[in-house]
Amino acid sequence: MRMVFRADATPQIGAGHVMRLSAIAEEAIKRGFECFFAGNIGDIEWLDDHVNKLGFSQVLKPEYISRVMDNQSVLIIDSYHIPVDHFSLSPQSWKFIVSISDAQTPDYISKLVVAPGMDAGGINQKSSNFLFGPEFIPFRKSISKSEGVGDSTNLRLLVFGGGTDYFGMAPEVARLIRQKYNYREANFIYHDRLEIEPMDPRFKVFPFGSVLDSIINQSNVVITSASTSSFEILARGIPTGIIRLVGNQDNNFRALHEAELVSLIGSRSDDGVWDFSLPGLEKLMLDAVYRQTLRERNLKVFDLEGASRILEKISELYKESQ
Repeated sequence: MRMVFRADATPQIGAGHVMRLSAIAEEAIKRGFECFFAGNIGDIEWLDDHVNKLGFSQVLKPEYISRVMDNQSVLIIDSYHIPVDHFSLSPQSWKFIVSISDAQTPDYISKLVVAPGMDAGGINQKSSNFLFGPEFIPFRKSISKSEGVGDSTNLRLLVFGGGTDYFGMAPEVARLIRQKYNYREANFIYHDRLEIEPMDPRFKVFPFGSVLDSIINQSNVVITSASTSSFEILARGIPTGIIRLVGNQDNNFRALHEAELVSLIGSRSDDGVWDFSLPGLEKLMLDAVYRQTLRERNLKVFDLEGASRILEKISELYKESQ
C-alpha cells in the first residue's frame, strides 16, 4: 500500500496537524508501506527535523503533491485551511481519502474520517466509516508510561504551550507559580530563556525540539495547553493540568474535564485575556492522592495503540476497494 500524508505547520497554526499524521506515518513505515509527506513545515525547525527522520520515501512541498498523486495511493489529510475543492483532493485522484478531523476540519470527501479525541467532537461527518475515541488517538512510538507521581516536595514540573506556544502560555504560568509551592524544579519549553528564568531559581527554559521527550519522562506534573499534545502527556500517566488557548481546543478542554482526567488550570479568551483557576492549580500541585487518581484514570483510558488501529482500518478499506 502506498500512502501520502498531507499537513502543514506554522508558529500560528501550531504543530498538531503534522504531529498527528507523523504518528500514523511512523506506524505505516514500520509496517513497510511506501509513505510520502507533502506539507509546509520549514518555519518550525524541530518539526522539520522530526519529519525528515521518520523514514518517508520523499518529503515534498505541497505544490509538488501532483508528483505522488495516483489512483492506487491513499491520501491522509489533516488540515483546517486546504479548500475542499483543491485539485489535490479530487476523489478520482486517489484510491481513497482519509481525513483526520475535528470540529474545525472542512467536510472533505473521505472514505474514512478519524476524530483523534475523547469523543466525536461535534464533527458533522458524512463518511460511513468513522473512528473516534481514545482508542483511535495516534501516539508516537517514543512515548512510554511514567514511573509515578512523586512527593509534593520533590516534584519536577513541566510547562509548555503546545508545539510552538504562539500565545506565550509558558511565561504566563511562570508568573502564576513563581516563588510559590514547595516543588523541586520547573522546566519550561519556550523560546526566550531570559523572560522566565530570572523569576525563580527553580525555573529552567529549554528550546522546542527533541529534548522535550526526555524532559517529559522526568516530570511528575505537567501544565500544558488543551491541544492534541496533551494526550501524549496523559497517555504516559503523568498528572496534568490544562489551559484552553484557542477555539479549536474547546472540545478537548470540555471532554477531558468531563472524563475527570485533568485538572483545569485556566483559559485564554479569543481576545487574549487570561483567566486562571487557583484551586485547580493548587490541587494539582499539593494533593498527592489527587495526582495518583489522575494517573490511574489515564493509564486505563490510553493504551498507545491508536495508530495501529487506524492503520488496520485503512488496510481493511484498501483490501475492500481492490
